[in-house]
Amino acid sequence: MDSNEAQASLQAAREAHQISAPLKAPIGISVAAAVAAGAGVALGGASPASGGIKLVLVVVAAVLLAVAYLLPALHRSRRGLHGFRGQVRADNTVLLICLLAVLISGLRANADLSKAYDILGVLVAVAYFALLRGWLRSRS
Repeated sequence: MDSNEAQASLQAAREAHQISAPLKAPIGISVAAAVAAGAGVALGGASPASGGIKLVLVVVAAVLLAVAYLLPALHRSRRGLHGFRGQVRADNTVLLICLLAVLISGLRANADLSKAYDILGVLVAVAYFALLRGWLRSRS
């Protein structure tokens, strides 16, 4: 392989990586998805006195987290990108596992841990917003 072939292969690999990367979501979608994700995490760790209210809050948290996932996915599909492959698929799998762990551990949250979930919800919202706006992606 000569240097021209190597450069062409490297360029093709970079283009394939860029195609598999998520689109930079518009500001409105980014804000809505980030707020939904943060609120979902905060509600998942809420500690009401009643078990019935807790169940409702967990269901609402799951719906909010689904909305946070679906808003950018719908934006991608409107742009002609259907499904996820490569690094984006791996990132989404990790995101799903982490959110399930947060929701499951939030089922037993008391009042003190509920405050930690509120802080975690704010951090999730900020991080997810930055991710959707493209600020946390590698530049390779």
